[in-house]
Order: sequence, then C-alpha cells, then structure tokens
Amino acid sequence: MFDTANHNLKHPCFYVPGTDTIIDTAELREGVWRSTIQNEDLTQIRIRYPKAELGEFEEIYRKVEASYRSQPIEITEDQFQYALCVLPPVGWRTAKGVESFKMSERYYGRITSIYVRVNDRYFSFRDTITLKAEQIAEIIVASDAYKRTSLPFMTLEQFREHNSTFYVDPKGAEIDFELLAERINRFNLRSGPRVGDFVIMPDGNTLRFTHHWTYDEDQDGGDIQTTGLVLP
Repeated sequence: MFDTANHNLKHPCFYVPGTDTIIDTAELREGVWRSTIQNEDLTQIRIRYPKAELGEFEEIYRKVEASYRSQPIEITEDQFQYALCVLPPVGWRTAKGVESFKMSERYYGRITSIYVRVNDRYFSFRDTITLKAEQIAEIIVASDAYKRTSLPFMTLEQFREHNSTFYVDPKGAEIDFELLAERINRFNLRSGPRVGDFVIMPDGNTLRFTHHWTYDEDQDGGDIQTTGLVLP
C-alpha cells in the first residue's frame, strides 16, 4: 500500500519527537517508508522506539540543534584559559572590545561552546560555530549575565584555604575545584526556577525553592515549592 500521508517529504527520516534521536533516514520502497540501513517500516521501528515518527530531516535536525543553544553565563578566568588551551580555538578575535573564541569540537551539529572576555569578566554560552565575533559581542552585551553585577568567584587558593585540613595531596584540591566549577556551570544552564533558587516576594520577604515530594500516581517525581521559612 502506498503511503500517501508523507509522500511529499524531500529528505525523510525516522526520529523520536522531543529528543535528539534521529534513528535513520527513510526511503520509499514499494510504497512504504523504510529505514535506509535496517529496511524497517515505522511499525517495526516502534518496537525499539515506541514514540518514533516520520518527518523531514532538515526540519527535525534544525529543531534539535536549536535546543542546544544556551544563554550566556558568567564563568571564571581559569575556565576561560582552560578552554582556550585544551583545543585549538576557532575564530579567536576581538570585536567591539570583546575577545571571543569558539571550541573546535562541536556540541551538536553546528553548535559549539563559545568563550568570551569583556575587560576582567568572562562568559560562556552555546551557539552556532558560524557566529561572527561582532555577533558574539552583541549577544554578550545584551545578555542578562552581562547586565548583572559581576559575580564573585572562589579562587583555587581560597578553595584550598577553606579546605586546608581536608586535602593531603594538593592535586586533589585542584580536581575537586574543577568538578565544582563544572557542576556550577551545568546548574546555571538549567532554566529556572530551580531547587535552591531564591525568590523575592511582593512583600519583600525572601523564600527559597525546595522539592515538593508527592506520592500522587498522576504526577511523576513531584514538583517544586517555596519554603515557608522567611530568610533574613
């Protein structure tokens, strides 16, 4: 039977909606769309991927790629220097007083990590590797991260001082400090509100978001709530 529902697709593929999984390209064989490699139709593919669908490759790919873009966050000088040295930088330039470079290793498709220095402040975000230095400068200057007061960051020496009785090997402090910085960055990339975030209420009181545990079968994993504790 000829598949009339999707016969106008130019570059079809099987994919899982809401994820970055593109299973395979598709070809029309004897009136049925089948995967290029395994020669499976949609029913067979759904045995392994129950939510699989057929769609236009370019459209699906660009949506997935766009989902990996992120807003700028402020980082430390050490993180900027580490990224600059770990791989050969791409497009290392200064434009409009803003120094920037891109990682040569892609995150997904054309998306890569971009690192920026503005005077003595440092930032990072994910976007296409084709962005020009002038565009990067404009994105940073317009970002919430840049408009906020410069964030205070703990230095490696301060980290060592605060944990002076814990580490026997100085190298251990360096490893944990890098892990802490990485996890802070990952946390900052998550859209809010998040567990641990503070919220200033209309009456001026400051509350904090905490996890709302639930045992309702209709809810998966609970939600977040503000604490009843008013912070000073």
